[in-house]
Amino acid sequence: MDNCEALVAIDFGTSNIGFAFSFPPEKDRIYLATSAPGSQQGEEPTPETNNGSTIQDGAVALSLVHVTKLPHNRVPPVLLLNANGTINAFGKLAVDRYAQLVVTKKHQGYRYFDNIKMQLYENDSLTRESEFQDGEGRKISALGLFSKLIQYIGKLALQSMRETISNNSKVNPNSVFWVLTIPAIWSDSARQFMREAAAEAGIPRDRIRLVREPEAAAIFWKKGMQTSGNLNIKKLSVGNKYIIADLGGGLVDICVHEILPDDRFRELHKATGNDLGGNSVDNMFIQFLMKVVSDKVWKIFFRQQYFDFVKLMRSFEEFKRKFDTKTEKIVIELPASLIKLAEQNARSTFSDIVKAVEEHEYVTVVDETKLHLKKEIVESFFKPSVDGIVSMLTDILKECSNTEINNLILAGGYSASPYVTEFIKMEMARMDVTHVREQELAVLKGAVLMGFEPTDIIERRARYTYGFAIARPFEEKIHPRKLKFYRDGKVLCRDIYHKVIDKNQLLKVGDTFKVETRNNDRKFFKFKQREACAQLFRSTKDDPKYCTKEDGCTEVFSSKIEAPERVGPRGFVPIMFLLSVTLTLKFLRLIYSLEENTPQEKKSCNTKCTVTFYKVIVHVPFSSCNLQLHLQPSRVKCWNPNYGWTFDSTNSEHRKLWTCF
Repeated sequence: MDNCEALVAIDFGTSNIGFAFSFPPEKDRIYLATSAPGSQQGEEPTPETNNGSTIQDGAVALSLVHVTKLPHNRVPPVLLLNANGTINAFGKLAVDRYAQLVVTKKHQGYRYFDNIKMQLYENDSLTRESEFQDGEGRKISALGLFSKLIQYIGKLALQSMRETISNNSKVNPNSVFWVLTIPAIWSDSARQFMREAAAEAGIPRDRIRLVREPEAAAIFWKKGMQTSGNLNIKKLSVGNKYIIADLGGGLVDICVHEILPDDRFRELHKATGNDLGGNSVDNMFIQFLMKVVSDKVWKIFFRQQYFDFVKLMRSFEEFKRKFDTKTEKIVIELPASLIKLAEQNARSTFSDIVKAVEEHEYVTVVDETKLHLKKEIVESFFKPSVDGIVSMLTDILKECSNTEINNLILAGGYSASPYVTEFIKMEMARMDVTHVREQELAVLKGAVLMGFEPTDIIERRARYTYGFAIARPFEEKIHPRKLKFYRDGKVLCRDIYHKVIDKNQLLKVGDTFKVETRNNDRKFFKFKQREACAQLFRSTKDDPKYCTKEDGCTEVFSSKIEAPERVGPRGFVPIMFLLSVTLTLKFLRLIYSLEENTPQEKKSCNTKCTVTFYKVIVHVPFSSCNLQLHLQPSRVKCWNPNYGWTFDSTNSEHRKLWTCF
């Protein structure tokens, strides 16, 4: 982080988004996003404004300052756009304003987007041309939408920083380093999508760092463990292992770590997770109501009475947060508009409609509009989620049976649910289950802290097998005929998978994996090679044989090295490629290095020699890339009419590799 005057972290959650920032001289002084008088959204300010105070909550002792202009530290990542694509409202205000527009039937000219982050998780084939749909089914560029949201939050953060320091001119946007949180289980394409969106939003690519949400929560927990004076907090030491489970609104994200010396940690199991976060409970509640009133009625209610739908779900959210294993029932007041639609459709009273439901013994209608839901029915809303979480935790322990893991740490807003915590503690009784304090803010604060940490703070496990496509002499009894091809008079098999990284292999920053292809036996004076290619693939299988879909392979990138357009008397070049492709894994970002000449220009060395560089064309499928490309020249080749092709004198042992032709 060279020339870093400030660091901004954006926690881009499925259900909520927020930002915080800090300045390098005081890394532990974290500024949170809370509204102040004059909020752009016009919302009421948060009651607590602990300006300049130090909060010691038993989990982390950090100086927290509330200065920025959001109504809460985290708000829903919802956008309401005007017809011209500009932002009309953001967050809770966007939800409320759109709901009012629906009531007045004036919403047609607006574009409403919610739950957009889940679409990245659900889309396995993201491209730069991918599109999302708004509430009316109209499409918009996914990349453009995300960049618009990041740009909006980024501007709020920069404005807040300027107001925080005494001299506004000291905030230079080019000196700000940005951290974006992402789920650990996201695909390569979703991660690259976030990088591209941030770049589209105007953040320099070299000033962006993506951090995994469970790891950010772990950093926050570790910091609190080290600084807290609370004797009730168990302090783990070097060598201890733990599971960190980030239970969010949309996703459940689980990592397993071992504490290493120097505040570092090692991943013991590849990241695991699913989409059974807190929103799945809401979905189960909705499915139950659809069973009661019918799918048809619910769709009409959602489309025409969106304001009432929002009120209903917010009411359920309050009860969901309070529900625990001791709760006997909850009471939900249904909107009169929903009841009226249901009665008109069924031509019956709402009480009779409910009595016809299979679960009627657990549901009672009181005062015509209130549903009394017994404990059993509410637990059924939680069941798929908590069962899925416990199943994943159990599977992890089985797969790590040779490793003693006794500590489970819960983070994320969904972990604040008493029922979820109690259920997990009961089912995972053999483990010491603890919370990260401030579950909803742990990832955000941890992202700030992690942004100041070196990139080699963690050793990770590869989620895929990585390998290069190579060619070998074709063998009739072994190789498939569809991969057979001819080159320079030889019969070869293409797309043979040359594995360089195993799935689940432990990887450290700086680890290097090489594969070299050398055309030593090719007769270059006879065959004038115009290009050389290299392709990298990943696979979901442990030992793929070929770079094909049948072997679970997806192209990560391909490169083609071409000769200059016109070099030499006949306009072609006999190129001998001593091609060495180096894979360096840094935080699961693959850095691809071609040991060849890369600029696409000619430079005069003297009157007799022109240095000609090769042209490199790199094709990176957006759906697969999670990498950075570094194309570095290693040798210089010269064309001289008197001597033909030679290497630069710095590589004298290779001088006069070619003679005139």
